[in-house]
Amino acid sequence: MSQFSSSDEDEDEWLELDLNKPQVPAEEEEEADDLEYLFGDEKATDALTDLDAKPKIHVKPKPDELQLTLDHTKNVSKKRNVRRITARDRKIRYHTHQTHILCLLFHLCTRNAWCSRTEATKSLLKLIPKQLIDALHPPAKKSQALRSRSFIQAVTNIREIWKRTFRITKPGLKKPGYGKLQNELEGTENVSFEAFIKATKSLEGSRDLGAQLLASLYRCAGVDTRLVFSLQPLSFRFVGSSREGGMAPDSAGTSSTLETALSNNSLFDNSFAAFLSASSPEQPVQKRQRLLRPSFSQSPSVSASPSSVSESVPEIRDSPKPVFWIEVFNNALQKWSALDAFGDDAVGKVRAFAPSTNDSLNSMTYVFAADSDGYLKDVTRRYVLHFYKTFQYRVESIPGGTVWLENATKRLRRPNRLYRDRDSIEDGELMQRELSEGIPKNIQDLKIHPLFVLERFLKKHQIIHPKKSCGRINTKKGTELVYPRKYVLSAYSSERWYIKGFVIKPGEQPVKYVTKRQKGEEKRVALYTEEQTKRYTPMPVVANKVPKNGYGNIDLFQPSMLPYGAYHCTHKFALKAAKILDIDFARAVVGFDFERGMGKPRYAGVVISKAFKDALEETAHELLLDYEDEKLSQTRKTALKNWKRLCMGLRIRERVLNEYS
Repeated sequence: MSQFSSSDEDEDEWLELDLNKPQVPAEEEEEADDLEYLFGDEKATDALTDLDAKPKIHVKPKPDELQLTLDHTKNVSKKRNVRRITARDRKIRYHTHQTHILCLLFHLCTRNAWCSRTEATKSLLKLIPKQLIDALHPPAKKSQALRSRSFIQAVTNIREIWKRTFRITKPGLKKPGYGKLQNELEGTENVSFEAFIKATKSLEGSRDLGAQLLASLYRCAGVDTRLVFSLQPLSFRFVGSSREGGMAPDSAGTSSTLETALSNNSLFDNSFAAFLSASSPEQPVQKRQRLLRPSFSQSPSVSASPSSVSESVPEIRDSPKPVFWIEVFNNALQKWSALDAFGDDAVGKVRAFAPSTNDSLNSMTYVFAADSDGYLKDVTRRYVLHFYKTFQYRVESIPGGTVWLENATKRLRRPNRLYRDRDSIEDGELMQRELSEGIPKNIQDLKIHPLFVLERFLKKHQIIHPKKSCGRINTKKGTELVYPRKYVLSAYSSERWYIKGFVIKPGEQPVKYVTKRQKGEEKRVALYTEEQTKRYTPMPVVANKVPKNGYGNIDLFQPSMLPYGAYHCTHKFALKAAKILDIDFARAVVGFDFERGMGKPRYAGVVISKAFKDALEETAHELLLDYEDEKLSQTRKTALKNWKRLCMGLRIRERVLNEYS
């Protein structure tokens, strides 16, 4: 889940075949993949041969008799040990994705702050002739077209000088993947501020560092510059090897790279690296790989110029598209113009920064621009061709992800009191880009589109209201209407609304019926929307009596379900204290835990009348103190018992040594 491709051909998987070897039938190949998961690469073929071995008859002729030896190998069925993806696994990946985004945003803020230290990087100005610096600020008396042409030409010439001056000697940031070793032979760059300042003198480093230094150079020259970073976070999705799996494997030197990485990593045992080197043959066995699409045009190696690569520098594997680039503000046109520090595209060509779908080293999901004041802005819509395809890989596609991203970047965005006219104009342009994409022609794109939806892609508990279509699309089933996604409403059963703290209004009719299987029988369940509900109002506490349900408990799924005049105590010993005081109480049911298809109520404290609040808390506190004293006493007894045992052991040891030594 590549997935950015809109055609059916892009969704097919391609196999890398070795024409010098006999081809394996499809059934045997699938079984070999299962055995490869269990036994490894080299043992998979042998295990498959053993499982498919037929009874062999060995004939040993003799002069007088015929002897037959029957070797029958049992076909042992091997079940594929596949671990299913659970809700906990998805939650871990969601949190990993969010944490990685925060780390990358911190990385952008740090590098942008270094670029703003113009007093430390002003030595870069000596590389640029004074005429070019003056051309960056044309006189205001010239026409708008002449001022814009002078600015763009000066920016382009400064970039050409920088491309010939800065040497790319290290790889830049890449898209990581789960299960991949991060410290490869081409390890990512680790730069401190001292090394950043040193790079202004040596003029060498990674392509990312070169783009950051060029941004600092433009700021030193008085140009309003933003540092743009295409974040490369770990994905929260589980499928799509090319899009999610990180780097493509090298055709040669894989074993040596793994051995070097393992031996240099303190988290792995060195004995495993020794085992890897001992078990690797001189010519490594090629592993069958599933590739999403073969690529013949793009080269993974990027450098500033042919003269910038020396014989001592290893081959640099970088994506053809940059991860860091620059935006300069054109005062004549009052707009931001994108610029690749080591590219050949014209200034302002925003479509030249999006990587291809089969690029395993780079993916464009989040693009943030940091200005000289330190504020960030999400400019992803400017650079992606179809934002609705990128949306499924962003955190906004997760329930609650939009609010999380807004809260995470709230303090990093420019506040409203400092908003400028050009910021408002830019917001309008970015929103217009998303709206101008229109309704996609591919049906699958409408399944995850953030703005449009087909009725066939609605979930079981969703409806469209009002049914006002905004377009239509031709499918195999005929013409289907396209609706705005903002008209999609969620409908739930009365029990589900009750858990949310709502009840159905009197006289409301269900908007939809769904079939639910319960205890082997199908049951029709009525669904209602939020407009058909009202807030649940529980019965109040009367005469210090707490209202209870049919099971002697009280439903407290939401804080608003607490009755008037009641107090919810969640103390550890609240239940025991209520029994000791002999007051009316009810255990609070706050949810359900489902195990093996059975739902069990989850309790949290008790609900009592507010009149007994102080007495209950004091009693519960005294019970807690008694429990802690008892626990401490038990700990002391255990410690004394262990100490006595140790002393007895030492005495026995001393006596044995004295008698038998």
